[in-house]
Amino acid sequence: MLGVGKMFFTKGDAALILKYQTDLNLDDQAALHREVLAIWDVFRQDVERAGLKGAIVSANERPLSHLFWSSNISFNFVFNRVEDGTWREVESKTNARSEDTSGR
Repeated sequence: MLGVGKMFFTKGDAALILKYQTDLNLDDQAALHREVLAIWDVFRQDVERAGLKGAIVSANERPLSHLFWSSNISFNFVFNRVEDGTWREVESKTNARSEDTSGR
């Protein structure tokens, strides 16, 4: 696990985010989704204890580093609590994959 924190948005409720490093290839969506759902089964309890209605599980590949830069690719899975109290995974029409390339 890389970290857990609360995210605030200009519109909508706050969410708890869990970032972790996976050994899976992010292109293997079926395996990645299974891994995230296993994590979500446990993380959901923390989100509920925090009294939040939103959560993000962020799967991160191992960062690539060079002398002057580093690169990290992640894929986010979003969950929302609906009015009847059940949780639903938000299915994004766009790819939730993001790439961060930073100079050192």
